[in-house]
Amino acid sequence: MKLLASGEFFDTDFWKLLYFKKLPSYIQPILANALKTEPIESLAEMTDNIIENAGPPRIEEILHISHLTSTQSEPAAAWEERILELEAKIDALILQRN
Repeated sequence: MKLLASGEFFDTDFWKLLYFKKLPSYIQPILANALKTEPIESLAEMTDNIIENAGPPRIEEILHISHLTSTQSEPAAAWEERILELEAKIDALILQRN
């Protein structure tokens, strides 16, 4: 990219950040500190070494869902009713035991 932009302003921080954001999520935390100090060529070399030595992750990444959703088969009210029934059964068992 630097060769293509010869004589033009080349914002290396922008390109480093863009490169970093495109890295696999399991590599980003490893290179987070190097992003601040290392040139992009060094980051690319480190990334290659990590992938060669560690390989891809062994499990799939699970996306975080920020909110809970009720199942389509049963509305939330049905779950609440079921929980109340179970609580009543637990209370009855406790009373029988005492």
